[in-house]
Amino acid sequence: MTPETLDCGHPPSPHDESTTGYASNSQGKRYCYECAAEMDRDAIRAGKPITAYLSKAPSDSMYNFEVSTWPGVQLGYAWITSEYPVRNSAWGNEILCVRARLQAGEGLWREYYGRGFGEGMVINLRPCKVKVTT
Repeated sequence: MTPETLDCGHPPSPHDESTTGYASNSQGKRYCYECAAEMDRDAIRAGKPITAYLSKAPSDSMYNFEVSTWPGVQLGYAWITSEYPVRNSAWGNEILCVRARLQAGEGLWREYYGRGFGEGMVINLRPCKVKVTT
C-alpha cells in the first residue's frame, strides 16, 4: 500500500486515533504538522495574525505560557498582562490578556498580543506595532 501524500509533498505526521496527522487550510489543502508550523512562522515573519494554543510553561520559566500549534510545535512564549471577569462563560470565568514573543526564525522574534481563557485553550494573536527584535 502506497502511503498517502499531502499537498505539501509529505506523508501525514505521526498521530494517534484522535487526530488526522495533517492540518487543513481554508482552501481544503492538507499539510503535515511541520509544514503547517512553518506556514505559521511565515505568517509571523510577515506580521500577520495567527491562531495558536496556550500551554503551561515550565515552572522555571519567566513566562506563564508556551504558545504552540495544535499538534504542539512550539512557536514562542506568552505572559499575562491583565485579566478581567466574564459572566456566564462555558470556558472559564476570566479572560486573560497576554503578550507573546513568537519566533519567526533563527534569532528573529516578533511581539504579539491577544485575549483568551488560558491554559489548553485556543487564542488569536495579533502583531504588536513594534520593531522586530533579535
